Amino acid sequence: MTTEFAGKPISSEEAEKYVKAYLPLKNCLQTQIIPNINPTQIQAAADIFNDTKTLFNSSANAFVFSKELIMRFFPNDSTTPSADYLMVILAAKYEGSDKGEPTVVVAGVNQTANNQFVSLDITEPGTEQPPRSAIINFPGHGGTLGNKIQFTIQ
Repeated sequence: MTTEFAGKPISSEEAEKYVKAYLPLKNCLQTQIIPNINPTQIQAAADIFNDTKTLFNSSANAFVFSKELIMRFFPNDSTTPSADYLMVILAAKYEGSDKGEPTVVVAGVNQTANNQFVSLDITEPGTEQPPRSAIINFPGHGGTLGNKIQFTIQ
């Protein structure tokens, strides 16, 4: 389903362009911007500032979900609530040794009005996924892997 909210399918060439557009932005943030911020001139609590540095200095760039975790929002059983969309929300770990690390929360949602969505009315309406670092290989379009994109999770 292609809508203004739900995106559209893209080719491996387009995926490569998106990834390659992101990498220099993240590099600039990590090597030029964050190191040059004076914490005394930031109007934020020290823990928020430190968590912000953790978030943006993270090597995480991928989140891997099992089919089971995602398909629970789209069951084949007509008596179970089902979503029309999958919403992915950027988030950060809020406790423990990985506090400040990036994460995502996904939820099966349905559109209720023009710009409004609501999650399924189920016991656990969201799924959180720990971040991973992925090496992404675009082997050449039509190459040995065809149009596939190869990911190595670290």
